[in-house]
Amino acid sequence: MKDEKEDAAEKDDSNKDKSVMFFIIVLVFIVLVVAGIFSFKYFYKPKQKVQSYSYNGFIFTNSSGLWYVEVQKLGTSNVFSVPLHYDPKQLENVTVSGDVREFLKNNYSYITFDADKENFSYVALSASEISIKMAQLFNMLPVAACTKNVTDACKNRPIVDCNSRFPVIYISKREARRLLEKIPA
Repeated sequence: MKDEKEDAAEKDDSNKDKSVMFFIIVLVFIVLVVAGIFSFKYFYKPKQKVQSYSYNGFIFTNSSGLWYVEVQKLGTSNVFSVPLHYDPKQLENVTVSGDVREFLKNNYSYITFDADKENFSYVALSASEISIKMAQLFNMLPVAACTKNVTDACKNRPIVDCNSRFPVIYISKREARRLLEKIPA
């Protein structure tokens, strides 16, 4: 009788050991699956589709929402990768008048705007981006100007409009806002 009780006790212990072992194996399996899912999400980076095309002899490539073009700085062998918010196809309807080559004959250009308009945030951002590119790539001095002397900001600024005999970039508040609102956040 004692042997039967001992055998039954051993079977119970053996069944308990098997149950515990089964529970541990299932738990480890679940932990590994969950860890694998989180690791996959953390380490896997899907390949971004790279969009690029040639336009007037330059290759424009879209990466992370910006367009990049490599430009050689005038008179040097230095090549810059220039980030742009728009590609050339998106800017084909921007009005350009006069001879753009005139800009290359000077070491400066006026960046002008209508000072009597309200809220210059779009104009200021556009002017600063154009000014940085002009200075970096073309060694041109961008000169801030106004079309009229109607505010304190224009008191000590040159008054220049598109009819001037100087190289001028006129930034329309309406166009600057329209373009900058399209930039993805």
